[in-house]
Amino acid sequence: MITWTGPELDSLGRARVVRMAGRRSDGWLHTLVQVWHVVVDGGLYVRSAGGAEDLWYHGASEHADGAIRWDGLVREVTYTLDVDHSTQISAAYEAKYGTGPDVPTAPGRCDTVRIQPR
Repeated sequence: MITWTGPELDSLGRARVVRMAGRRSDGWLHTLVQVWHVVVDGGLYVRSAGGAEDLWYHGASEHADGAIRWDGLVREVTYTLDVDHSTQISAAYEAKYGTGPDVPTAPGRCDTVRIQPR
């Protein structure tokens, strides 16, 4: 399995947002959308501020691959639903983005996606 490098994780951790897109059924990428993200236990995670109804979430969960862009870098990635680190992810979101109504901090959310490089 391919993993993020230390410098990539450092860069991702410092970035305020990433832009991500899922792959469409015809193989093209959906439009990149800006999302909040956190790095937890060596993994990159995103949650949908709008829950499982957000369009980017459907693209990521339906086709399981796509791309992300941050700080001028682009990586092809795989998306995996993940609830293993829910409490740590919630704490990381709160530490990075605060506790506003749009910050997805509730533990046990079903819309947590782990992003892994391909």
